[in-house]
Parts: sequence; structure tokens; C-alpha cells
Amino acid sequence: MAMALREAKEGIGLDPSLVEVVSVLQPYATVIGITVVPVVGILFDKNAYCPAPNPAVVEVIFDVPLEMFLQDENRSRGGVDGREVSAPSFRLSNSR
Repeated sequence: MAMALREAKEGIGLDPSLVEVVSVLQPYATVIGITVVPVVGILFDKNAYCPAPNPAVVEVIFDVPLEMFLQDENRSRGGVDGREVSAPSFRLSNSR
């Protein structure tokens, strides 16, 4: 968890004291062999957070309601560059 909070601080300027970590999800390997461990946290005071994306690693910051992740129609599995990927993906409206 400490690494995830540190990465969030470095990547998007998120102060770890503003986040309550609620779950660590199942790790998965990316198509390039890196293991990702998703960490879920709740930001209770959105007004206290001033987004500061690091342009070297972050293109855009967005938020979505938690319910979006729970709706089956928003979940899928698919391929990347012709390879099957066994990681969850989520469809967002107005996304690229």
C-alpha cells in the first residue's frame, strides 16, 4: 500500500493523508510482464485535493462514481496489440 500511495503522490500529486485505502485487489501481469497490484482508496474530501499530474507519466486525471465499476455493462476483457489480455478493463463514457 505504501508504494501505491507514493506513486499516487508522485504521479498525480495526491496527498496520502487524504486517502483511505479500502482494498488491495488481486495482482495481475501486464502484456509487458510487469505485475500490477490495484489498490482501491476513497478520497472523502475532493475539495482538499488539487490535481497535479506529472506529464511524464499521466495524460489525464478523471473521477468516476464507484457504481461504475460495479455495473456489468462497463466491464470487459480484451486484447492489446493483437494479444489477449486477462486483466479487467472498464468502459467510460466520453473516453478515448
